[in-house]
Amino acid sequence: MKDEGIYYCQIATHPPQIVLTTLKILKPKISILDKENKTVLDVYNHVNSKLSLHCAVKQAPKQSSSVIWSFQPNTFESNKTIMSLNDANTKTGIQILTWREKEGELFSKLEIQKVHLSDGGNYYCNLPGNLHKTSVGMIKLHIVIESLEPVLNNVSVNSFYLCFTIALLSRL
Repeated sequence: MKDEGIYYCQIATHPPQIVLTTLKILKPKISILDKENKTVLDVYNHVNSKLSLHCAVKQAPKQSSSVIWSFQPNTFESNKTIMSLNDANTKTGIQILTWREKEGELFSKLEIQKVHLSDGGNYYCNLPGNLHKTSVGMIKLHIVIESLEPVLNNVSVNSFYLCFTIALLSRL
């Protein structure tokens, strides 16, 4: 960004000629998309289900052909380390595919075959070298544990009234 501006070249002729040109730096626009190609900030996924995250980089530099995925787990510790998911040894069951559709557009897909509770947290997509720190796609993954609905559906109506009646009597 510091190199952006007006440049001029003086040609040694008589009379001297000056050629002006403007350099504009295009900053990549990075976002994480859902199935309808809309930007999302939060995703809710069930335990043991498959997760697919899609990263789109608009105005990507020509020399970039990869996207770095990283993960910051949900923890209550003050030291929340961010780990790269592109390393083969980081986590099992992860697949990353990256491709170009046309010049200036780079896409990447992160798939987790079987989501665990420990997969909840922040997911980031960025270009290598973190050259554009202000352009980072981020999403918060919330892990949903199976609902209690099947358990409640097995409770008979009489049991419900009995529990409700006991609760009311205990308040008296």
